[in-house]
Amino acid sequence: MALNASEIQQVLPVIQGYKAREILATQSATAAPTEVILNNQFPSTTTFTWARTSAGLFTLTAGAATFTAGKTSVVIGGLGDGLYSIKYTVTSTTVLTFQSGLLAAGVAVATDGVLLATYFKIIVQN
Repeated sequence: MALNASEIQQVLPVIQGYKAREILATQSATAAPTEVILNNQFPSTTTFTWARTSAGLFTLTAGAATFTAGKTSVVIGGLGDGLYSIKYTVTSTTVLTFQSGLLAAGVAVATDGVLLATYFKIIVQN
C-alpha cells in the first residue's frame, strides 16, 4: 500500500525522531519578521507568529506548547559575510526568542535588517 503525501507528512517525524520547521525569514526597519515556509512537520493546527520586541530582538510564538527545553534546537544559515550574528533562546514551551546583531569589535550590537531570506530550521526531538 502506498502512502499519500499527507500520510507521509504524519509518519516522517516518528521515523526520523523529530519534527522540523524550515523557513526563510526576512525583517526590515521596525517590522516583525515575515517568513516563507519551506517545510513544516508540526501539526497544521499549530500557528506560528513573529513579533519584533525592539531593535534586533524578535520572538516566534507557537499557538500551542511546541518547544521542549533540552530538545529544541535551531539551525540558522545564510548570514553571508560573517559581520552578523543571530542567537536564540527557548524562552518557554511556546516562545523562541532571537537576537540579531552587527558584529563590532567582536561584540554583537542589536540590529534590525539582518534577516534577509535567512534560513531557519527549528527542530524539536520526540
